[in-house]
Amino acid sequence: MPSLLHHRISFYLSAGHLVRNPGGGGAHPAVHPAEPRPHPLTDAELIKAVLLTYVEQVIPGRETEVAAQWDSIERDLQRDEIWAFAAHPSHHSAGQNGTRIDLLLDTLANKPSSGARRFHTFDALQEKAKTQGLALWDEVVSLHAQILGWFEEPRLYNKIGFLVACGMPIGSILGWAQGADGQGAPAKSAFEALLNYRIRAVVQVDINDDLDALHYESRADYEKLQRILLLFNIATCRGRFPFEYHVGHSWSLEHIHAQSAQKLNRVEQWDSWLQAPRQALQTIQTEHNTAVIEPLLADIDAALPTVHTRQFDQKQFSALVAGILMALNDGVVEEADHTRNNMPALLSEVDTLMAKGLLAEVKTFNKVQVRNEQAKRALAAQHPSLLETLNHLEDHELLRGGLTVFDLTPTQDAATFTQRAEQFFTLFDGPTLEVSAALLAKGHDGHIYRKRNGYRFTYLGATKPRQTGLWEDHWRARNNEHPHPSSVALMALLDDMASGNSAQTVVEQFTNTPSTPKDWRYYLAKYAAMRGTQLDFAGNYVIADGPGYAICIPKSDSCNGRSFHHDAYLLALVQEAGIAPEHIDNEGWPRCFPGDQTEERHLKLRRSGLQIRCMEGGWGLSNLPTQADQRRAFDQVAIKHLASNGFCAIPQANGVDTEDRIVIGAALLRDLVASGL
Repeated sequence: MPSLLHHRISFYLSAGHLVRNPGGGGAHPAVHPAEPRPHPLTDAELIKAVLLTYVEQVIPGRETEVAAQWDSIERDLQRDEIWAFAAHPSHHSAGQNGTRIDLLLDTLANKPSSGARRFHTFDALQEKAKTQGLALWDEVVSLHAQILGWFEEPRLYNKIGFLVACGMPIGSILGWAQGADGQGAPAKSAFEALLNYRIRAVVQVDINDDLDALHYESRADYEKLQRILLLFNIATCRGRFPFEYHVGHSWSLEHIHAQSAQKLNRVEQWDSWLQAPRQALQTIQTEHNTAVIEPLLADIDAALPTVHTRQFDQKQFSALVAGILMALNDGVVEEADHTRNNMPALLSEVDTLMAKGLLAEVKTFNKVQVRNEQAKRALAAQHPSLLETLNHLEDHELLRGGLTVFDLTPTQDAATFTQRAEQFFTLFDGPTLEVSAALLAKGHDGHIYRKRNGYRFTYLGATKPRQTGLWEDHWRARNNEHPHPSSVALMALLDDMASGNSAQTVVEQFTNTPSTPKDWRYYLAKYAAMRGTQLDFAGNYVIADGPGYAICIPKSDSCNGRSFHHDAYLLALVQEAGIAPEHIDNEGWPRCFPGDQTEERHLKLRRSGLQIRCMEGGWGLSNLPTQADQRRAFDQVAIKHLASNGFCAIPQANGVDTEDRIVIGAALLRDLVASGL
């Protein structure tokens, strides 16, 4: 009798060009003439079918979770900024329209970048997928996590992206990170030193070489020049280099060594140029700049239909571009004279940018940078002795020249600034788990950058050591943030540390003080489960208004139907109660809640189906047991914990807890589970 695997593969491939012979012999694809698919099945599709069949047989029900993880990984790789830095150039044409998880599978299968036979990856991995599917899947998940880890560290991202752009397979780099000959993974500094060594080897340029002798018309020099110029652009880029705009495009050195630059004076160029800024304006639109952005979007929408007519000309295009550039940069041009009308000068600058094609120059029109540089100069002028301290602080990997989060008031005591600078290095010298908690203890509200439906989306700080890129972004003020929203809390924390308190001590003093309001800030500071290193997230939270007794922890930057989220209070509840996962019936726990942040999130108990959720006034209990013995057990627990009508109230004053709801809820949950519910 054919096996279940045979049936599953046959069914999965029945409409395709390709079928396998799972019964033995034929290892090569055969043409299926009956119902042709629009395109042949890929290695990834074939492996997915085998993998899910194995998982379904070994752990029934788990295949749904693996399929959801598969889709989540694919969505991550569909982000061009991740794909462009991780994918070997040979993958880019295939990755435009097909699946991108093939990159991870090809890496595990050691697929060569060229000359590989068809179905190399499937042939290499199918046996493990059939017999050790979960082990194979763990390798895929681990590789995906490593790539995301590198993505979150701009310095590693840039170096690895350069090597990949030059043809180095991501699998080779993964091998360096994991170590060789069983010696274990190298230290981060050793790994980065190895990347530097490999970069020097790829560039093939010695410090004593005469670079002026290289010429793009020489075949021998052409590729070397391309790599040197790419490396230069990466090295001078603050933050992540946008590989998505470089990789996969036909760049030539004529773009750099052009004999005659062409202006953007054709309607096709105007139409193309106006499309991208429209999306950029929508991306940066907030409640603070809507009055500026919405009219510009309306102007672009009005202009696009007329671009190909005589109603639209170069003068109108230049004026529209000027408005866009000013909006993107908050209306400031560096070193501009703000006492007079700068529009004529700006229009001239726009023409120059269009003529040279230097649209990246938009980055230099930065109001935040200008203001920060002026503040640093003023502080150094008042306290010349601080110049070395300022320079040292600017070199910190999380600040990189931008001190927008620091108090730069010239009238402050120089010793205070020096102490704060020293303590900043101490704060980030080790694990960052307690940093976000300590900031909350000093009144931190986070970096709030979106608010809707009575919820605020805020960044409170990353917890994993590898997430330095997130902290770097956090410490940089945005155009409408003056002062930086985290400045007061950070300065207060640094002052406490200068007085001899550690970050952990600051947290304990805050959470142990009886007068501390037990709102969302208290709970996040006290319970590490709500911000722990085990969470698959980026330091973002979606918090209900007021005391914030509903907190969603999204994986990335939104709570929506595309991925699953954590519930912060339920995480703390389960950990405090010490409940094992086998008592929980939420599929995929703990990152198991889909949908919008306003949707209810319930913890489901496996034996009884009882549901628990965090509410403004306490803990809500629903889907109460109907079986007589379970109902009696529930009623006894409810009486003990003063719960009635499906609700366990928490003592409050003015809507804020006066007793710890996690402690109360954990005691309730322990008794429910102990009673067989």
